[in-house]
Amino acid sequence: MQTVPTQSRGFTLVELITAIAIFIILTAVGIPGYISYVRNGQLSNISTTLFSDLMYARSEAMKRKINVVVCRSANPTASPPVCGGGTNTNWSTGWFVFADVGGTAGSYDNGTDVLLRISNPSMNTVKITSNSTAGTRITYGSDGALVIASVPSILAMCDDRDGNGTYDTVYGRQINIIAIGRPQISVGNITSCTNPS
Repeated sequence: MQTVPTQSRGFTLVELITAIAIFIILTAVGIPGYISYVRNGQLSNISTTLFSDLMYARSEAMKRKINVVVCRSANPTASPPVCGGGTNTNWSTGWFVFADVGGTAGSYDNGTDVLLRISNPSMNTVKITSNSTAGTRITYGSDGALVIASVPSILAMCDDRDGNGTYDTVYGRQINIIAIGRPQISVGNITSCTNPS
């Protein structure tokens, strides 16, 4: 008795090469979009965190009826944290929020002032800078307005989207804090990542 060979199962070489070609094309199209999606998410996350910390400081100042300070720090997780350090307008290393109860006004005095919140973004791909008005600290008074309110405080967030070492304004975020203390976020096409205005 003669047996009929069963049909073999599997892929032919042509089918395999076609599948690999389709995979390569989809990967080439999809990866740049995914990288842009991740970078947009990082910028959105950091700007939302800073925005919420500013809103929190403003509400705490009104609730506690004292000055509350959002202070840039080279090492916000240090014990105790210290305002400033590094470049005067660079907020990329982090910040903290404290109720300025006593001691030196505008500086965190351990044991006297109340530490409310610490933010350490730890994203070396995002640059956060301020104009000279914001500088190292933003102080809210008991009425929720900025204590020094001659010029609006501005914070800009940018990333190096194309990897050429310059921070791009096209996808950036900017937080403008007007004299009454209310922060507002602008998305895309900000004026500058080094000297926001």
